[in-house]
Amino acid sequence: MKAGKNQMNKISEIGKNVIIDNMKSLVCVLFVLYHVFYVAGLLRLINIYPTAINYRAGSLCLILLVSLLFLPKNKNASFTLSLVHKLSNLLILSGIAGAFLSVVFGTDLYDQYGIGVFPLYGQLIFVMVVLGILEASRRYLGLTLPLLGLLFVSMPLFQSDLPGIFHGKSWDFNAVSATLLLDPYGILGSIMGIAATIIVAFVIFGSFLSSSGAGDFFNDVANSLTGTFRGGPAKASVISSGLFGSLSGSPTSNVATTGSFTIPMMKKLGYTPEFAAAVEAVSSNGGQIMPPVMGIVAFLMADVTGIPYAEIAIAALFPALLYYLAVFVQVDLEAVRNGLKGLERVHLPKFWSVMKSGWFHLIPLVLLIYFLFVVKYSPERSAIYSLAAVIAINLMNRKNRFSWRKFVDNLLSASKMMIMPGLGCAVAGVFVSSLNLTGIGLKLAGELVILSHGSLFLLLVLTAIACYILGMGVTSIVSYIVVASTIAPSLINMGVTKLGAHFFAYYFAISSFITPPVAIAVYVAAAIAQAGPMKSGFIAMRLAVVAYIVPFILVYHPVLFLKGTLIDVSTSVISASIGVIALCIALYRYAFTELRFWETGAVFSSGLLLIWPGLYTDAVGYLLLMVVLGLNFKRNRMKISAK
Repeated sequence: MKAGKNQMNKISEIGKNVIIDNMKSLVCVLFVLYHVFYVAGLLRLINIYPTAINYRAGSLCLILLVSLLFLPKNKNASFTLSLVHKLSNLLILSGIAGAFLSVVFGTDLYDQYGIGVFPLYGQLIFVMVVLGILEASRRYLGLTLPLLGLLFVSMPLFQSDLPGIFHGKSWDFNAVSATLLLDPYGILGSIMGIAATIIVAFVIFGSFLSSSGAGDFFNDVANSLTGTFRGGPAKASVISSGLFGSLSGSPTSNVATTGSFTIPMMKKLGYTPEFAAAVEAVSSNGGQIMPPVMGIVAFLMADVTGIPYAEIAIAALFPALLYYLAVFVQVDLEAVRNGLKGLERVHLPKFWSVMKSGWFHLIPLVLLIYFLFVVKYSPERSAIYSLAAVIAINLMNRKNRFSWRKFVDNLLSASKMMIMPGLGCAVAGVFVSSLNLTGIGLKLAGELVILSHGSLFLLLVLTAIACYILGMGVTSIVSYIVVASTIAPSLINMGVTKLGAHFFAYYFAISSFITPPVAIAVYVAAAIAQAGPMKSGFIAMRLAVVAYIVPFILVYHPVLFLKGTLIDVSTSVISASIGVIALCIALYRYAFTELRFWETGAVFSSGLLLIWPGLYTDAVGYLLLMVVLGLNFKRNRMKISAK
């Protein structure tokens, strides 16, 4: 009798799981179709014309629904923990309901907000939405973001009681709820609009591109080109991680995805676990500054600054190449120091064979660049059209054609990948609208200028620290939004160009992913490599040396943005590249043989001088570098002769 009852319970559990799985699949299909139809303009074909507020509210509703469906379950949880989870689910459900009500009443609420009226039901919708997004953020992104969200919701209500630069006029709940929900930069404002168009389009595109076999293709191409060189597998991981890091918009998820096969490959070659973890974390994080996508931040920056996207992408190119040059050189020096070699050609794929069998994977990326730079379509439409190319090409590919199950799995993957950036953008809307309402953002910018006592360099140091702190524990998209609204204005007030200010702030905000003590991307990589996270973090800082130096130079000399005469740009590109190599040699204290202490200092100084654009700095830098390397080479020859 008991066995029969257990059997029935098992059958019931299986049936329940099937229903839940089908519900997840249905919601994810709806999620993707909703966004693709809107971005591609297909809703007009069926006479549906949603307003921006309605569409963004619908997107938020679906993001919260997906987040609820994919919450991890703990079957062994205590009664108290189980009760907490149920209350948590209710809060997220309230957010879903609030977002749905925003779809229904959003336009009316926006119209009334425009004439200074916000009804009681609007305030109730605001409370439901805020509770939902903060609780969902806690479950997926940790405590930092929701605690900051609560702080920014509370600040306008009690501003008259706050000290110093935070002091100001307190606002009633009516004004706070209306502004934080419907302000152009509020929860349902342009930041959420970017998540519901640009980010979702690239997430869907990236999901389908990766599962189509493009990931293996790019990895094979990288291995075929670099595998036989010293430290070849590590260099291949730099290329593949950088490529997909640019598309993913999340260093941590990119580390988890590509690191699962690049880190073991580096360890097998002979690199230490800590070094392998650091290389993967730094390479993945570098994708956030690598055009054309820059982890989707390029499009955000264009929207925030008003600078054309193409100009931002071109400006980002050379600093990003310097970043990866530093990683490549240090990977090579590590191989030299430890006597590591590349793999034998027989164990590596052949370049032309790889290209012959998978060249078509390049078509979607070529089309993406064509749509963005030549036709100049919007980023989201470019991504959707390129997605259509991925699917069309895959249907003609017998070897790796999507089955129905795999197609649905891609929809599930894309929907899940949108949870964190979607929630992050919703909470970022709370940050920015609260800063605008209280005026604290402008006060903070002014206070930083005062603290610097008119010194631009001191201001840069202060803002670098502030950006690192503000970037901790949040996604790269959210970190940029926060520093762009709080820190960048202080630099612009001191005469820094808009492009230089935003790049400086962004570089140091995302440095928190690889800089201890936070270094989330490093922690993920260290877990895969079974390495010490702190040691891996300090190695990552050395590998990413360019990320801490070049932003300062970008502020003073925009020529590194490839702006200026052909001669100025060409000489700066060559000198800066050699300067980065010199910095790496100094950090390793190794050229032809070990560097002496004074040689290390001289080579490091020459690197800084060469990176800093200018005729005199270049001349001194080249002279210093040649003298030291000449002496080092001579000493190495003498050692060899003595043997």
